[in-house]
Amino acid sequence: MYNKAEAEFAKQVGRFWTNMAATGDPNLRTGAAGTAGAAAKWTSFGPGSDVNIVLRPTPGNAFEVEQHLGDRHCDFWDTVH
Repeated sequence: MYNKAEAEFAKQVGRFWTNMAATGDPNLRTGAAGTAGAAAKWTSFGPGSDVNIVLRPTPGNAFEVEQHLGDRHCDFWDTVH
């Protein structure tokens, strides 16, 4: 059984996937029901951005934006590619 935070997290992640499938953008669609994506914007990934989305059941937001997550591992692959 999920606790309240986990249940809300599951709903928000479900909304992200639904929005992504419907529009190609995981953020909240204009006029859509729910709050997923309202507190923070799921940013696009690009080469050299080092911005990561970390999903976790935190109050009021399903994800946090972090930078330089796993730089040590990614820097190696940057030299190969």
